[in-house]
Amino acid sequence: GDGKGGSFCMRVNTVPAYKRANREVASLKDSEGKAFVTTGYRVSGAPSTGGSSSSSSRPQKLSFTIGKDCVVGEGVQIGKKTNIKKSVVGKYCKIGEKCRITNCVLMDHVTVEGMVTLSDTVVCSNANIQQMSSLDNCEVGCNFTIESKTKAKKEQFSTENFMDVTEK
Repeated sequence: GDGKGGSFCMRVNTVPAYKRANREVASLKDSEGKAFVTTGYRVSGAPSTGGSSSSSSRPQKLSFTIGKDCVVGEGVQIGKKTNIKKSVVGKYCKIGEKCRITNCVLMDHVTVEGMVTLSDTVVCSNANIQQMSSLDNCEVGCNFTIESKTKAKKEQFSTENFMDVTEK
């Protein structure tokens, strides 16, 4: 980039480079110091900003936490007591209750069931992480299901080309 928030270019030919690029995009700021990619979107479950009949002008507290260096795609559903930090979450993901997601990339249409912990992990499109699993520094391929209560570190889970996002 040119330091003015106008463009961004980075070579991405490995999974670690892909994670790094996503983290950098999530932390970009415009010339006024505002987050670069957060306009025109509302998380499912967020309080309505439209005409409310309530006399209170105080905003409602969300039942989940999204850190400042995150990008969350359109149509994402997030359960209560879930905490997302320094991560990119693609469109139409479903994230259950009491999950912790840190330094991760979740591509589109990922399902993360309740009480899952993900750290430094890439989860490709249409994958399913079942409840009470914990993945640290892992890679989950497209359409792959991680069974309930799986504990893994530095593993790759895939039944096909890891990042193949072509429709079948």
